[in-house]
Amino acid sequence: MRVALVVVGLLLSASARADTPPSLEDALANASQSRKPLVIEFFADWCKPCSYFDREVLPRADVAAALRNVEFVRYDIDASPGSEIADKLNVSGVPTFMVLDASGRVMTRRSGLSPTNPHRWFIDLLAHAGRATHSTEELEAAVTAQPNDVSAHLRLAQHYRAIGRIKDASEQFGWIVEHASAHRSMAAEAAAERDAMDDAEARLAAAVASAEKFVEAFPDSRLSSFRIVALAISGRVPRNRVNELVKAHLDAVALAQWPNALRAAILANAIGLARASVDARLQGAPNDPAIHLARAELLMFIGERPAAIREVDASCRPTGHELWCYLLRHAIDTQRESSPQIVRLHEFAKGFLDALERPEPRITDFGIETIGEVDEQFGNAVAAALRRAQVECEYASVVGGPTQIAIELRTAGRPMRVNVRSRDGADLDGCVRRVIGAVSLPPAPPAIDGHVHASLMFPSWRKAGTPAGLRHSGFMPQALMRLGDVENVSVRFNFMADGGGERSLRWMLGGTIEAGGGNTGGDPAYVARLMTGLGSFLGSPNTSVTLVAGIGISDLGTEAPRAMEIPSELRIRTKLGGAKLHGWVEGATIFFEDSRRPDDGHGPFGLDEWGLGLGVSFAVPATRRVFVGGVYESRAAGSSVMMLVGVPIGSFY
Repeated sequence: MRVALVVVGLLLSASARADTPPSLEDALANASQSRKPLVIEFFADWCKPCSYFDREVLPRADVAAALRNVEFVRYDIDASPGSEIADKLNVSGVPTFMVLDASGRVMTRRSGLSPTNPHRWFIDLLAHAGRATHSTEELEAAVTAQPNDVSAHLRLAQHYRAIGRIKDASEQFGWIVEHASAHRSMAAEAAAERDAMDDAEARLAAAVASAEKFVEAFPDSRLSSFRIVALAISGRVPRNRVNELVKAHLDAVALAQWPNALRAAILANAIGLARASVDARLQGAPNDPAIHLARAELLMFIGERPAAIREVDASCRPTGHELWCYLLRHAIDTQRESSPQIVRLHEFAKGFLDALERPEPRITDFGIETIGEVDEQFGNAVAAALRRAQVECEYASVVGGPTQIAIELRTAGRPMRVNVRSRDGADLDGCVRRVIGAVSLPPAPPAIDGHVHASLMFPSWRKAGTPAGLRHSGFMPQALMRLGDVENVSVRFNFMADGGGERSLRWMLGGTIEAGGGNTGGDPAYVARLMTGLGSFLGSPNTSVTLVAGIGISDLGTEAPRAMEIPSELRIRTKLGGAKLHGWVEGATIFFEDSRRPDDGHGPFGLDEWGLGLGVSFAVPATRRVFVGGVYESRAAGSSVMMLVGVPIGSFY
């Protein structure tokens, strides 16, 4: 599986980062007022190439002069408002540079930093920004009003080139060369740009022809996938010809490379061919998880999200596709319209075409998706560790949340050592570091091992259960068995929720519904309780206590017939590593059924029935948590032991 390249970004000076950047709306308004193009830079403070950019490029006088011609705004993707704007503009990695027009439309997007003459690369980007954001109508009107103004023709020619109107740009450059005898410098500049444009056009035309020939000759090659996408987005190959190549590629490629071929078909807008290929592959291997996961990507892209979710849920078990599943789950959790793999294939193909126009290498570092590209086995191991941390530390994926985490993997020819950095406090940071640090990763691939520092930036997380302000909420279906003087087998559903916030005491609401068989003649048994009370942390976020009481009704068969009750529960929870321990005391005062009240009056603490419970919840390899526990119960009819097994949902249990 080939997945995305995430590059890492620009580190700005401490003084520049100290100021909070404007909102995107304010930045656009400032650019409009100053009549300058808006250039945005997205960065993160954990990136190594950024240090070079900050130290060697930004302080230069020629760079400072070029910056005066644009409205330049820098956004940290790990801080507000940068994280929100990065999500809005679909920024998946840093550095990302964007040029926006007055309406907020992205005119230019570039990633990375040239290792050769990076200051010249950046100055060229700033110059390109001015050409791309001017209004075509304005520039054409200026030429019409002053047909002999060479500078007006040059601005229009450069604008045409920036927006891809190559033929019109060539005509304007030619006019300047022919008529600008009195402006030798402008004529030379026009001739140089025309030659560069012609060279780029020749490279593009040759590359398109070569790519078409390659796909036709090697439809079974994995290298044909991105070439098909490049052919489709180049606009130089007829649609019916692209469809012919797509069909041949889908039919010929082996299953291991077929998912990427399917993505190529999707990006080439050959949805019908993609559907037919999925159906054909499923006929041959109906239970292959790779085919179902690829089908999920197709379903996401065409808007059939419920079906995509079902495919992912059914297929994402330990099958050697951990990284694929991790990326798909995040895309689903964060309401993305397509998978990261499809997005990156498009960007890779577009980058292939852009590199022909401006053939420059980029300084890049490794992200989680890149590792999957370099070494699938290692990528799966890292993704499995991330997923395990997400489950054990009880975090859900979100877009632009406050918990974007960078993992630094330091290598020295040995399994990688983990250093987690986050903006969400020591609790999350310590939990994630502990879980991931305890995973035994395979040796780093040589391509990654050559880097002193490899950073993985993975999705924003938040505590499970926070959307409605319920910080320690949960729901748990259970199966239970009572043995002793009261015996039965039942199914029970427990729930508990709190009102959130950082107050020392919080309001709690909980309850229990139980249904099963009684202990005499198969009589039905049931319990229904609704309770409310208070909850609080005990000195740390890892230990808490809840005390609740309420009203209920229960019937456990002939030994404990139906009665009204006032139930109560005192529960202490604490986290030990990846496990969560529960200890509780429960009880009830009984009404309207004397047989359930002790002969010698009320029991301990005025309770007619009481119990002591102990349980533990822990993660299992299938990325779910399991709760097991036992309760000693005392009633007027005698004592019993209740054993239970449950599946916790949320963060309480």
